Amino acid sequence: MWYLRYKLSRLGYDPLIWSYPSLRRSINHHADRLRHDLQSIDDAGTPFHLVAHSMGSIVVRSAFHQEQTVSAGSLQGRFVQLNRIVMLAPPNHGSPRAGRAAKYFGRFLKPIDELSDHPDSFVNSLPILLAERTGIIAASKDRVVPIASTHLVDEADHVTLPCQHNTLLRSATAVHLIDNFLTHGRFERNS
Repeated sequence: MWYLRYKLSRLGYDPLIWSYPSLRRSINHHADRLRHDLQSIDDAGTPFHLVAHSMGSIVVRSAFHQEQTVSAGSLQGRFVQLNRIVMLAPPNHGSPRAGRAAKYFGRFLKPIDELSDHPDSFVNSLPILLAERTGIIAASKDRVVPIASTHLVDEADHVTLPCQHNTLLRSATAVHLIDNFLTHGRFERNS
């Protein structure tokens, strides 16, 4: 994410990198931390966007689900300052690779099992929230997350770049598309 941070800062954004020990804890554990941190930003009255890669996208989705559960019936704590979300190579419907790896490592590395493409997996049990504010960039040469798995129902926009799962993070075209989406709500501006 360092390349994206640098490039987005050059475009006038003030990006923060939120890191987490991805395979050491459950997605819900990471989501709880993220939800708390986002609430602090939101409470400060600072408008913000989110850009997430791969499992980070699922952590974001889980944080929104937790937030919806926490704030049900109240007007507080709903991330009112959140504007748009860009997901890069998100396993929104799981990953076949995670499904295969879960058989061997799932009980030791909880997120692997949670990211499985099995219909009953954690990722496939998450509700679809804020899809209308979400743009998705998939990688056509991705061997981890198939393009079909990246989609969300009612997504605002979706585009595929000729990249691999991780090289998407260093794509100048991805930076351009992220900027367009955060600014206009679409990856390509309509003339």
